[in-house]
Amino acid sequence: MHEMTRIYLGSLLVEEPVTGFTDLIAGGTGLVCFTILIQMKALKEDQRWLRRYFLFLGIGLCLAGLLGHAFFYATGYNWNYKTIGWTGSALAVFCLERGTILGFRNKLSNSWIQVLLIGQVIKLLIFFYLISYPNPGSFEFVKANTAIGIGGIVLIGQGILYRMDKIEGRLFIVGGVLFGVLTALVYNNQITLNKWFNYHDISHLMTAISIFIMFTGVRKILQDSLGQEGDRVLKFQ
Repeated sequence: MHEMTRIYLGSLLVEEPVTGFTDLIAGGTGLVCFTILIQMKALKEDQRWLRRYFLFLGIGLCLAGLLGHAFFYATGYNWNYKTIGWTGSALAVFCLERGTILGFRNKLSNSWIQVLLIGQVIKLLIFFYLISYPNPGSFEFVKANTAIGIGGIVLIGQGILYRMDKIEGRLFIVGGVLFGVLTALVYNNQITLNKWFNYHDISHLMTAISIFIMFTGVRKILQDSLGQEGDRVLKFQ
């Protein structure tokens, strides 16, 4: 276990201040990315799901920083509050998975798409069941859900889709996932500089970078789609 750090802002106690702050940085990055993407027209359902990833991840990380770290003591160290942030992250993973699966429309049969979508929902329900009585070991379920969803479905799916449609943005999503693997290695090996800047803090900042790489990919996918739509309009005219 890492050493607990505390500071006082006047009379307000903040525990794990750097961890909470870096969580807010990562979450804020997600929310800013979503704000930018929501202003772009998403023509297809898969694109709208990819865009929602940033909203739910941003909310989840911000709540994790506040309720799971900085003011966790105010909840009586009740682990049920940890699940609020975990739920946001799980829903973000769900959105990215669904956006990837729906990207295979017109490439796979509708029956296969439906099987994959149903399996995805079952995976999410299993996750919620596993964290229904949270404890310090429950975060392993969070990591497993992310590894299967992001490292499995999204990484492999976006790689295959790129081979099919050559949309450059998909490579950025793959790159963001691979950078996330480095983040997981830092976290799992608890690479720490000191008690004020530990593996939580490093991984949160790396998560912000990963989010930005993913954002670049999704933005390129939307831009490419808008460009194709514009070309179709011109040809029609």
